[in-house]
Amino acid sequence: FRSASIYYFDYNKSNILGAGKNVRERNKIARKQVKEMVTGDVKGLRIEGWASPEGELGLNNNLSDDRANAAIADIKSQLKKNAGKYEYNGKGNGPDWNKFMSLVENSNLKDKDAILNNIRNSSNKERPIKEMIAIYPQLEKEILPLIRRAEVYIIK
Repeated sequence: FRSASIYYFDYNKSNILGAGKNVRERNKIARKQVKEMVTGDVKGLRIEGWASPEGELGLNNNLSDDRANAAIADIKSQLKKNAGKYEYNGKGNGPDWNKFMSLVENSNLKDKDAILNNIRNSSNKERPIKEMIAIYPQLEKEILPLIRRAEVYIIK
């Protein structure tokens, strides 16, 4: 599989155009990339939806499914009459803890080790994230928006 593009989403949302300027701009790029990558030798597309981990698990599972499905619908609308030539496999993966931990680890947050340890040692991981967002607004501004996504992979 080769990643073709990544759609991003606003907090608790699954609409492609989004309310936030960053989301709209990033998704314009995603749309362009998908149209360029989907050519005659492509068999299909695999779309994996993800949610940021600060919400409740059930909500995040549904949200990640909705994001994968929104990306599929958008791709089909972008490809227009050629959309029927390809297989689409969408899957929601729920909250992406690995991506969150990796982004925090590689960030310039001054207390990133404390944040990571707090989450690793908590039985209810969602609670410390919500508490830390209040202390570290950078989490909400820079880290979590990169996790709210649908990744598009080309199947040849």
